[in-house]
Amino acid sequence: MKTIGVDTVLITQQFKNNAGKTTLRKGLLGIGIEVEDIGKFKKSYKKSMEETLREINYKPKRPVYRSNDLSKIFEYESLDEEYKVLEKFKDLILPKIDKVHFFYTYIYGLSGLVSIYGQSPNYTKIPLISGQEGEQDFYDLISNSYPMICAWELVTQGVESKLLLDNFQGRISPAWNELSGSADLSVYYKGDQCNELIATADLFVKLVKTRMIPNISCFLKEDIKKTASIFGKKCERYFIGKRCLKKIVPHRTAQMKISHLIKHPIIYIIKETPQEEGEEEMIENSPLFNKIVKKVNSLDGCLKYFHPKNDSKNIEEGDLISTFGKRGEKTFKKLNKLGYIIKKF
Repeated sequence: MKTIGVDTVLITQQFKNNAGKTTLRKGLLGIGIEVEDIGKFKKSYKKSMEETLREINYKPKRPVYRSNDLSKIFEYESLDEEYKVLEKFKDLILPKIDKVHFFYTYIYGLSGLVSIYGQSPNYTKIPLISGQEGEQDFYDLISNSYPMICAWELVTQGVESKLLLDNFQGRISPAWNELSGSADLSVYYKGDQCNELIATADLFVKLVKTRMIPNISCFLKEDIKKTASIFGKKCERYFIGKRCLKKIVPHRTAQMKISHLIKHPIIYIIKETPQEEGEEEMIENSPLFNKIVKKVNSLDGCLKYFHPKNDSKNIEEGDLISTFGKRGEKTFKKLNKLGYIIKKF
């Protein structure tokens, strides 16, 4: 069976019209990378990433890199510079990909309000798009669940494959009800940092976003065709638009339950000072993080920062804990005393 890795992004654009007034536009973009042999693809990813990084004589320290990692390594000075690096990786890896699934959502012809939570006492309407601080609009509402929506669209179109999704969350929608239980689905925490297929989807998403952002008409059909053409004949386009609203908009306020879909083993990282600004970046720049990524990648698992309240109920035998200070050691000992079957990485 073929495997498809999916990652997505919310695109926000701001432009000034002729009167000098700022115009806000939003849309959603997703990429699915389909391969026949995941083992061969991982080897190709490794070679392609090594070749991409060789341009600045950078030797890879971990098996998986996402677009944000490359931004830190290359320290781009412009969108054009970033595009060239991502394009080079695309040209190297594309021959090893069977198909690129290109998803996009931009709602045309709507009066301005979207109905949500229609099968609950909390029925209400929210703006299709809003620039007001603190006000949630349609695109904000579904952006965190868009990987699931892309997977739903694939299944709806009759695509049969194993689906690997970057972590998502959101409220229950008809699309979720149709997808859950009907597909071979795995969800990876920080998938773009530990899984080559999802990382490639992330890199392609960033490549496309970099091309779309400066273009005010980027979601028009002809512009989408032009953008998707960078992937050649291997690209399949999916417009998840107004016809899908009743399926993709949440009709209940309850959260989707995805814990049974999370890929184990998980390596949990315990922060020492969770509220400290910059600690997460310091961790992800560290040699320890490189070792964590290598380990979890070799096990086809994922990684996550540990939150006792939510994560303790999902610990399974084979999961690991990474600590680097007193707070982490204290939490690890407490988990062991409580009978959790988890070892230290």
